[in-house]
Amino acid sequence: MTTDLAQMINLTLAYNSNNLLVKNKFYANHNFRFFTSSDVKDDGKLYQFIDSPTGWLLSLKMNECQRLYIGYINRNNLADNYKTSAFVNGGDKWVTAAKYEDHIEYWASEWKVNDYNETTTTWNVSFHILKIDSGAKPVITLPNTVEKQKEELRTILTKISQFADEHQYTKYFVKDFQKSLKYLSDANVKDSYLSDLVPDNSLAVENQKLLIAAGNAIVFGGNGSWNDVGLEKNITYKKLTESLYKTINDSVLIAVNN
Repeated sequence: MTTDLAQMINLTLAYNSNNLLVKNKFYANHNFRFFTSSDVKDDGKLYQFIDSPTGWLLSLKMNECQRLYIGYINRNNLADNYKTSAFVNGGDKWVTAAKYEDHIEYWASEWKVNDYNETTTTWNVSFHILKIDSGAKPVITLPNTVEKQKEELRTILTKISQFADEHQYTKYFVKDFQKSLKYLSDANVKDSYLSDLVPDNSLAVENQKLLIAAGNAIVFGGNGSWNDVGLEKNITYKKLTESLYKTINDSVLIAVNN
């Protein structure tokens, strides 16, 4: 899971569970450890907060935002998206949707590299409101229930795990798919790199199982990733990979928003 998506999920769940004011809670989370300051850009106004991303959430609360959702915009065709999803500006574009009584704002994050020195970390992260074209509104709701989506994820994970076990250069990924299958049934995620993704008491157990299983199944990237196994001309590989990518994204969205 990319760090910008992990941050969106963590912030969204923290806001919706009213878990905003724990001192340094975000910088204790590994998804926030690499940036030192954040800005919020809102219609030309610039808000800066140094201590914690909590400042952005509190500004939403002061403006009477009812709740947050995550959503995605399909930027390219599905094949291109799974190939580029691990890179900057690749894959579906993830956003945070802030729902008010009479409108929804869509927010995105922008990452810039800091000038390195011993007192700063790597990134400056800005949050800004997106201007959304009428034909490109983010997807924030899907018809499936959490249980139905768990079954869809279980089905594609089983199929792609079987496929991976049958080919020399994909056997390495079987353990990732099998671990995701385990997470669908087991809420114990201490051995997952996503173990601190969900704030305490912010998500139902079954939603958390779906979220962690989906996040753990993200195997797309560059050299050495699922995209780099040399099977681009294999029709089964292509269909399974496209299905896995879409099912993961839908699972993440349903787990957080439902």
